[in-house]
Amino acid sequence: MKISVLMPTFNAEQYLKEAVDSVLNQTYGDFELLVIDDASKDWTRIILAEYDDPRIKLVDGPCQGLSKALNLGIQIAQGEYIARIDADDIALPQRFEKQVSYMDAHPNVGICGSWQEHFGEQNWIHKPGETPDQNRANLLFFCDLCHSTLMLRKSVFIMNNLFYDDHYASEDYQLWTRAIDVTDIVNLPEVLGKYRHGEDNITIAKFQKIDKESGRIVAETLWRTLGMHIASEDMCYFNSWANLYFDASSAKEKKERLKRFERLLREIWKANERVGFYNPQSLLNVFAVKWGWANYNNSLWMKYDVHDLEDVFTLQKQ
Repeated sequence: MKISVLMPTFNAEQYLKEAVDSVLNQTYGDFELLVIDDASKDWTRIILAEYDDPRIKLVDGPCQGLSKALNLGIQIAQGEYIARIDADDIALPQRFEKQVSYMDAHPNVGICGSWQEHFGEQNWIHKPGETPDQNRANLLFFCDLCHSTLMLRKSVFIMNNLFYDDHYASEDYQLWTRAIDVTDIVNLPEVLGKYRHGEDNITIAKFQKIDKESGRIVAETLWRTLGMHIASEDMCYFNSWANLYFDASSAKEKKERLKRFERLLREIWKANERVGFYNPQSLLNVFAVKWGWANYNNSLWMKYDVHDLEDVFTLQKQ
């Protein structure tokens, strides 16, 4: 068995059949589908009873949240690779075939994702970084991976104790920032999955928690990868969702915040010159994205032509 498909249900049963069908219709068929039934109000069993396919395995979840359900799936998976998909998302037919082919040919890659089409209340295509160098740099500041398109090399996760930590609301982001220490992450530059935007993908309370937490995750990553300490009062400068700079109460306050942020970015640059964990050009690329967002509220998906550190701080509004 090559792949274990890990699908927690929670309360997405109204879309479960569509998600399951997208897995069963893959051009690559050597897989088990682990449906983790975690507080699904019994609809999961009713829907799965319609199928007569031995590859589908219904697993009783721990009912202790997403992290615990996913960790259970990683532990019991029999496949060499673990393909993630949520019960309200869709895998395009050639997704598994293309990811398995790539990971078989690149044993250094522990995580392989792809571009993802967002549909429903929002319609756009998320195009995360392609190369290991750019993904390593991007994950310093953003959770720039499409979780429901990822394929994981199980041995890498088990050997390095890479499990989801339920102390974090951004359990996926925190996990990927630890994974960059031990393995390469790539994304195939084509749409292989579809992410459904519903009316309640994330609550305001969780948004606020994730935003505040993101700065702490950045600080933890900087300490681990560069040995750079970020004071607790400075962690907010790295928050990834609400724009601390663009939403300042005055031009003076915005200028002061940006000045402090620039100093922090320059310190990161110097620390990386000493340690060399991040590819310099990839780090410049993500600096530019973060600075353009902070200063002008530019999209986080913008691409910039930067060649040195000073280019970052002379960006124009897009």
